[in-house]
Amino acid sequence: VSRNAAVGACSLASRWQQALFWLREAASQQIPKADIVGISAGITACTRARQAGKAMQLFQDSQAGCLLLDEVCRGAVISACERQSAWRAAISALFALASPT
Repeated sequence: VSRNAAVGACSLASRWQQALFWLREAASQQIPKADIVGISAGITACTRARQAGKAMQLFQDSQAGCLLLDEVCRGAVISACERQSAWRAAISALFALASPT
């Protein structure tokens, strides 16, 4: 819970690097994997900073880690891609909506 709060606070403060740090820090320690709330906040932080590539990477890494992402996470990734005219990445994320994760 406190990790999610830290990631969320970083997102609100437009500190995407720190948000990703907290998500990576959890993965490198014996802390349980980040959940959908933390991932969504991390994606939102990247979106606000116009870091579509980082948002998409976080999205893909989470899917590879078998985390079931919801429409909010996918919508945030699509928004990040839209902000940078990365339409191919947006379409890729959109198709991820249709296929089970």
